[in-house]
Formats: sequence, structure tokens, C-alpha cells
Amino acid sequence: LFVKQYEEETNLRCQLVIDQSGSMLFPIEGTGNLRHPNKLTFAVYASALLVELLSKGRDAFGLTLLSDGVDFSSQVRSSGTHKHYVLQKLQAALDAAATVKPGQHRGTTNIAESLHQIAEQMHRRSLIVIFTDAFVDEQQTAQLIDALRHLRHNRHEVLLFHTYDAAKELALDYGNQPTEFIDLETGIRLRLQPDQLAQSYQKEMERRTSYIKQRAIQYRVDYQPVDVSLGFEPVMLPFLIKRARCN
Repeated sequence: LFVKQYEEETNLRCQLVIDQSGSMLFPIEGTGNLRHPNKLTFAVYASALLVELLSKGRDAFGLTLLSDGVDFSSQVRSSGTHKHYVLQKLQAALDAAATVKPGQHRGTTNIAESLHQIAEQMHRRSLIVIFTDAFVDEQQTAQLIDALRHLRHNRHEVLLFHTYDAAKELALDYGNQPTEFIDLETGIRLRLQPDQLAQSYQKEMERRTSYIKQRAIQYRVDYQPVDVSLGFEPVMLPFLIKRARCN
């Protein structure tokens, strides 16, 4: 007796999901810089790397770009033409980010609603890779966790790259000089004394990131924290080694 396994049934299907809301452009000077990338740059290059690896394994992949809705979503395919198409879209996302100047704002994202759509549209068990900084309020954070649970309920494997700049966004390390902060999503400006707020700010950010990590682990989501200030290779190389060992 023989069991036939067809390539269509055994190969991996992967959907890459990138949050490209305004907060993902922080720090703006990191756009296109692999040594000190911003969050969007990291997401784009990491996605391009995964596309290359998936293509070599003859696995199928697709790309979804999100802001206040779904800006772009491709089908899941494995052809060379499709790979070229996806890489072009990734480059276009990076080029568009490079035109944003300090002081400009780019809008918010409703990532949870889009993930719910993906959970229903991906008709077979797939790998969903998500890049987001999860810079949302508490209600939207709860909605994000619910969307991750929905993906897992539909038997998708989920990999969450939680991107941030640890020194600037988690520790509020801006010294003791009055500093003007500009919200990249709304354009709101605030002039603050960072050292006076750092302690309470750090506690709140630790609480938020811990909540996301704990809930992700609870729902068996592969949670990958990403401090983009470390650069691209120091983050991605250990991750790829870990995944290779798990497989």
C-alpha cells in the first residue's frame, strides 16, 4: 500500500501581514537603514527575507499591507512571477515611507478587523506572519488579541513580530531636556520633560507589552519581540536559527 502526498497538500502557505500605520515609521530617519531601521523598514526587509526562504522551499506566500484598512492584499502563490510582484510591493511601501518628513502624520490602523478577515479568507491551515508595533489603546489591544485567537481557532499558525524601539518607546530615553513629541498617526504635538515622566511611562509600557506577550503565549501564538534599535541581523539571525531547530 502507498500513500500519495501531492505538493499542493504538503507545501506551506504563508500570508505576510505588515502594519504600515504612522507609528511604524518611527524613527523616521531609520527608513531604509538596515543598521538602525525603523519599524516599517524592519518589517519590509524581514518579509523580503521570508519571501526568499519560502520561494526556495517552493512554498506559497502572499502579502497584506494595512493602515486604516487593507491597503493591499495579494493571493497566495509560489511562482517566480508572484515573488517578483510581492517584492515590488514591498519596495513600493518602503519608497512611500521615505517621502514622509518629520512633523507629518500618516494615519492609524485597524489591524484587528483586518486580521479577522484574513482568518476567514485563508481557507486552508496557513502560517500568518504579522509585523506590528501594537501602538493602540486598551480597547484596540483587546480586539487585537481576540483577532489572534480567531486565527488560532481557525487552525492557522501565527507568528507575531512585536516591533518597537526599546530605548525611545519603552524607556522614554530622551534625556532631561524639554522635548517636543509628534504623534505620527494624528499629528498632535506635545512639549514634555521626559525625565519627569519616564518612571510612570516605563511602568505603563511594561504592563502593555507584558499583556500582549502573555495573551499571545496563552493562545499559542509564536511571539517574537523586536527591538529595531539593535538592527536587522542581530534580531533575524537568532530567530531563524530558533525556527530551524523547532522544525
